[in-house]
Amino acid sequence: MSRLIFFSGGVESTPLLLQAQPNDVLVTVGPTFNNVLPSFHYNNCIKIADYFGLDVNFVQIALPVKHTNAKFVHQFSTFIAIAHLWCLRDPDITQVWLGRNCTEVPLTRNPTDPRTKELVCWNMMHPDIPAVHPLEHLTKQQHWEIIPDTIKPFVVFPNQLWTVQQMQRIPRFDWH
Repeated sequence: MSRLIFFSGGVESTPLLLQAQPNDVLVTVGPTFNNVLPSFHYNNCIKIADYFGLDVNFVQIALPVKHTNAKFVHQFSTFIAIAHLWCLRDPDITQVWLGRNCTEVPLTRNPTDPRTKELVCWNMMHPDIPAVHPLEHLTKQQHWEIIPDTIKPFVVFPNQLWTVQQMQRIPRFDWH
């Protein structure tokens, strides 16, 4: 029994590794569309995973389609597709873990949000493998605070605009 953990090395996914087990599978997803910024730094993901004694599986599904309104939310469809294929291949997966913070919960409970529709489809395809957000009750700041100080320099911030050095120059970062 293991969990498929979507890991970007970001503020919400890194704390998931605090609860990871050696047999869990870490997956980091590359951009699906050419004009979407990667949501991770390759070397940083490896350093963070190494800290926890885990390996990272880098996966990319590149579509030869120009996406004019690409946002990170569109990557969620790729996550679900990858999780579906992985769970078909690996019968030991019992849960799929994704990171998010408490400000994102209302968005994904909106029936018109694409992520809501994706999760409904997921539950129909994999009724025995729940897709869960174990730390969704935490704010982004609380996620940051539980990350071990040793690996904070490697954590990626929203839209890759924030580095740890920039974060440390701000007395109190407002995540909302």
